[in-house]
Amino acid sequence: MDDVGERLRKENIRVILGSKSATRKQILNEMKIEYATISADIDEKAIRFEDPSRLVEALARAKAEAILERIRKAEEEEGAKEKRRTLLITCDQVVVFDGKIREKPETEEEARIFMRSYKENNPCSTVGSIRVTDVATGASASSVDVCTIHFKEISEEAMDFLINEGEVMWCAGGLMVEHEKVRPFVTKIDGSEDGVMGMDKEVCARLLREVF
Repeated sequence: MDDVGERLRKENIRVILGSKSATRKQILNEMKIEYATISADIDEKAIRFEDPSRLVEALARAKAEAILERIRKAEEEEGAKEKRRTLLITCDQVVVFDGKIREKPETEEEARIFMRSYKENNPCSTVGSIRVTDVATGASASSVDVCTIHFKEISEEAMDFLINEGEVMWCAGGLMVEHEKVRPFVTKIDGSEDGVMGMDKEVCARLLREVF
């Protein structure tokens, strides 16, 4: 996996992360991949599917299309000049609990409802999509990753801290397994922690290799 960042640098390939997510930035940093960020700023609520895998795939694709259009317009305005090969990474993730899709909590109360529901013998799952697109050619590769998280009951004290801190409001399902206040309540993860955080390193590396 570590060779991906080195190969990108050797071949002078630029990487753009189409996300504001702090955890996805952290994951790329851990993978030693240099990158810039561009936000898609699409209306995610306008894209709806009942199947969580179809939903996250469609959203990752829509984000890629929106960012590609912005990049190409910027390149046209700059005029013809030598361009570095560029790969775009876009992602989306939802949480599935009791068969229902959960996205980012819209209110603090909804965040509490989400977190209170995660208990022993009632696990939730993350369903995430990663898409890598070659900006010049449009060639792409994508994958959907599913992880299941088992919990003990999260304390009210931990929930208060998370809500006051605010970051949990930006996480699908109000789920932050990597947080020091949440980690003690996680009993098992079927899958990878970075997959739960929004971007599985091994999957991302594989997709980058497929495209370049």
